[in-house]
Amino acid sequence: MKASFLFIFGQFVILFIYAIIIIGCGEDIEDQNTIPLLDSSWFTALDMPTADGDSWEYIRSDGKYQYTSKIVGTTNVGGTTARILVSNSDIPADYLGASYGFPIRNYLFTKDTREYKEYAYELWISFLHNTYFQRYIPERIAWSFPLYDKKEWVVNKLYTQPSFIYTRKVTSSNESITVPYGNYSQVFLVQETVSIEDQPTAGIISSYWLAKGIGVIKYEYFDPDSLKMVTYNLVSFSNK
Repeated sequence: MKASFLFIFGQFVILFIYAIIIIGCGEDIEDQNTIPLLDSSWFTALDMPTADGDSWEYIRSDGKYQYTSKIVGTTNVGGTTARILVSNSDIPADYLGASYGFPIRNYLFTKDTREYKEYAYELWISFLHNTYFQRYIPERIAWSFPLYDKKEWVVNKLYTQPSFIYTRKVTSSNESITVPYGNYSQVFLVQETVSIEDQPTAGIISSYWLAKGIGVIKYEYFDPDSLKMVTYNLVSFSNK
């Protein structure tokens, strides 16, 4: 009789612990069910080159301006070892630079299997012949891996009034793109929008076309100065 009581009591304890685990992990289980199983057609962190020495050369669509970005070494940003993406552009060549009216010379970032995070950037102030360092707090999630059709994530949020939210979404995973560097198929198109919190209206500020093993082969952004979209295409890529 005593043995039966201990057995029943033991089963009750096991069920009780199991119930606690299920309740405590409910959100994780739900999240896992909303993420599709890994697919070989997706764009993963391994498809985004970030080795020291990797470089990309882009030309503006009008053919009048060309610049190079290259990964060169690492630096410390608030206790984090970040890689340095150096640009030799002397005019704004992306949405952030165009918003300031100054080119970005260095992006400081990290990459793991889940995210490509930008921790800081340095503006080139030509009349001072120097750079101006600016932190992202919190870090900016430029790329959330893996990329697959319709995936969407918050890049960053400005805690100001009003609060601006920057979001990126994969709007296509099967684009065919021709750039000076070559012809590509199954290209991922990612579009970035900005909206004001609690307001559904969002405007596209940037679009990026990504090819596996290369990264961004084409991009365009809204230029606040000219009120037009500016497009850059990949001219060359060097993988070290």
